[in-house]
Amino acid sequence: MGNHETVLVAGAGGFIGGHLARTLAERGTRVRGVDIKPVHDWYQRPPGVEVVQADLSKIEACHEAVRGVDTVYMLAADMGGMGFIENHKADCMLSVLTSTHMLMAARDAGVGRYFYSSSACVYPLYRQTTADLDGLKESDAYPADAEDGYGWEKLFTERMCRHFLEDFGLQTRVARYHNVYGPEGTFDGGREKAPAALCRKIARAELSGDHEIEIWGDGEQTRSFMYIDDGVEGTLRVTAGDNVEPVNVGSEELVTINQMVDILEQIAGISVKRTYKLDAPLGVRGRTSDNTFIRETYGWEPSITLAQGLELTYRWIYDQLVTRGEIRAMEKVPISTGVNTTWQAEALTELGWDVTVVTGIPHYPWWKAQPAPPPSPDDPVRVIRRRHHVPPRQNVPQRALYESSWVASSLPVLAARHEVDLVMGVVPNLGGAVLAAAAAARYRVPYVLLIQDIMGRAAERSGISGAGQVAGAIGKVEQWLARRADAVAVVADGFRDYFVQGGADPARIHRVRNPARLKPPTEDRASVRRRMNWAEGDFIVLHSGAISYKQGLDGLLRTADYARDQSNLRFILQGEGSMRAELESMAQQMDLPNVTFAPLAPEEEYSSILAAADALLLYQRPTVRNMSFPAKLGSYFAAGVPVLAAVDEEDETVTEIRGANAGIVVPPDDPQSLLSAIDSLARNPEKAACLGAAGKLYAEQELSPDAAIQRIHSVLQQALLDFNRGGNK
Repeated sequence: MGNHETVLVAGAGGFIGGHLARTLAERGTRVRGVDIKPVHDWYQRPPGVEVVQADLSKIEACHEAVRGVDTVYMLAADMGGMGFIENHKADCMLSVLTSTHMLMAARDAGVGRYFYSSSACVYPLYRQTTADLDGLKESDAYPADAEDGYGWEKLFTERMCRHFLEDFGLQTRVARYHNVYGPEGTFDGGREKAPAALCRKIARAELSGDHEIEIWGDGEQTRSFMYIDDGVEGTLRVTAGDNVEPVNVGSEELVTINQMVDILEQIAGISVKRTYKLDAPLGVRGRTSDNTFIRETYGWEPSITLAQGLELTYRWIYDQLVTRGEIRAMEKVPISTGVNTTWQAEALTELGWDVTVVTGIPHYPWWKAQPAPPPSPDDPVRVIRRRHHVPPRQNVPQRALYESSWVASSLPVLAARHEVDLVMGVVPNLGGAVLAAAAAARYRVPYVLLIQDIMGRAAERSGISGAGQVAGAIGKVEQWLARRADAVAVVADGFRDYFVQGGADPARIHRVRNPARLKPPTEDRASVRRRMNWAEGDFIVLHSGAISYKQGLDGLLRTADYARDQSNLRFILQGEGSMRAELESMAQQMDLPNVTFAPLAPEEEYSSILAAADALLLYQRPTVRNMSFPAKLGSYFAAGVPVLAAVDEEDETVTEIRGANAGIVVPPDDPQSLLSAIDSLARNPEKAACLGAAGKLYAEQELSPDAAIQRIHSVLQQALLDFNRGGNK
């Protein structure tokens, strides 16, 4: 096939069709992809492919689809795994409308070559009654006794292809696929085939810790399975060849279902308990391909082993389960509570400090108690965890119980005698400052407050019912604790005035920085986007982090509503928080096709995902001004991707972004301004690249972990020195 030709892939929104369209486009062929599914439901949307949604059971749609086309790849059909075809025989048979109308349209348009995807289900049931059987040869299809429903429709269309060749000269080619599997396909919902279904079950077992799976049948039924890359290559060879007879495109590697589970156990590194559902749909007892004809005719046959293909498929399905949030791989998700505190504590040990951390249970940003990482004798930091109330909803009584229960449960730790030279309290929460002051009094040592958020301002502007009424009291306590502290470290210069106005000594207030601690990406951009189901031609705007009130992401949904007709623009909200469920419900009610919610990224994938986006979004309500400083901003810079900040003009974040020349700032809750900024980046990739590169350079030069921890180290040393000189209150 010459690259100057135009090809049609019918069924391009499906599994095999999507991979075929991608491969053709990557080889420089002009590709038109057609599928009945809405475009946002396609398994893949490869760059360079003309995307058309149409119902090819209608002959008018077929005529339009083949217009100007040289070659047709006909893969459109209503089908699935055995569970589907056993229970939807009529639906499978109705594919004959699409098959027939496509042949007629191709004939009328003078299409040069026409490929039809048939199936091993055309082979007679009487040849597949035992598990240990010889491979099926092409000639074994007759006398006919195909799989009821689906198999008969495939065999009928094979005959149609033969007769359109004989009667009308349409150059038809037919491949009989044997159990194609791989990434970017169906793995749940009832249409999945055995490899995908078993990958899903084993992945769920690995993620959940519940190592019991259900197997349909007794597990001794046999099949051969062909990896998708071999399927695509076989398709291209059959289409380009001179042979006009149907040909097997499948593997000869015959395995039992139990043997496939054995392979997946090795891949996942777990053992599972198998329960057998003997009344489930099974299909034939055994089936595999005889590849004699394809070897002799094309000098080729599938070569990817089942173990190799399952490894790739399993990893993709595992990632999908984690990414879409159906299952949280807690041990692989970075706990957002205290991420910077964890780093600071460990880094201080490397500078000679002996560090003990008193903390609560992991719960943020989910606002649900989560499993804590098990302690290890090799950990450089001693961690004491105290249980406390985790509020199921945010209101003043719940928040008060949250703070007070942690303080109350932690105070007994202070009763024991410890050798302590200095105490550092981290805010939030306010309890961190209270405990630091109490510990300093108990041990008669200095204390330092590290302020990540200003709690008084946070209460005033939180939107929590009744919080404004107690904000003044919270602010007075916070400022009193800061006045008594031997040093106050703030992560934003905009915090300084608040504490000076509250009576803190300006000389004791020090600016520190949260570092850019982003690891280098471990996966290339194209691979990440395929795994995340982001088409290469889409412009991805990614919010990564907490989804709570202060982000104000309801404004982003309004922006997405304005942009619903921009098919290549997608907003990804990746994170957890108190507002996520409400925002998901709002997005569903608004029927937003361009908004996707995803859970927090596993730590080992975080940097790769950030780097694969086109813009990284920082969105804050106007009232959030200078009450907090987003710790993720350094990671955004380090990712080398331009930042889009919808924040108040007077916020400290604006100064940081403009100082780094790393992005574009627009007013919050202004959809048109945000869309205009997105458009300027999408239309000017050179500008986007320059902003991203500037942010990365700024992160390397100004936000290095070494410089950040040295600054905190200096603050602590100065507090000790001042205290020992008698400068304590």
